Amino acid sequence: MNCSRPTRSIFCPICGTQETQSEVFRGSPDQLLVFSYHWVLSELWKRRKIPLATCIKMTSENAAKRLGIYPQKGCLEAGSDADFVIYNPEGSSSITGPMGSPVELIGAIDSVYLRGEKYEAGQTPKGQFITRGQSPKRRHNKSTWI
Repeated sequence: MNCSRPTRSIFCPICGTQETQSEVFRGSPDQLLVFSYHWVLSELWKRRKIPLATCIKMTSENAAKRLGIYPQKGCLEAGSDADFVIYNPEGSSSITGPMGSPVELIGAIDSVYLRGEKYEAGQTPKGQFITRGQSPKRRHNKSTWI
């Protein structure tokens, strides 16, 4: 029996290409850039002037709720894992984007904290599998990202 799921097409604003969802989420770091926290802050908050609270909610609370792992992830409250980054909005980061093209992102991530402890580059993160809870029903509101 063949299982054929419909594929969605995703536009990459960095390189201007149209890719299928399965191609994008295959694991290429360049293609996943547009879904990263740093890209959201650089492009949506700094360049397009989306409110910071909206950008943070999009990348933390909303994602955790959709995955059914909120409030263990996606917030900074007593009993949560306390995973967060220190972002410097005045810095800049140069990376290599899709097809080898240079991409300049506004801001820089100064440090990363996992479970409330500072994570150093090259250090092996200590994690554990989190089972998904009940995901909330999908909201069909096309006028907002929240």
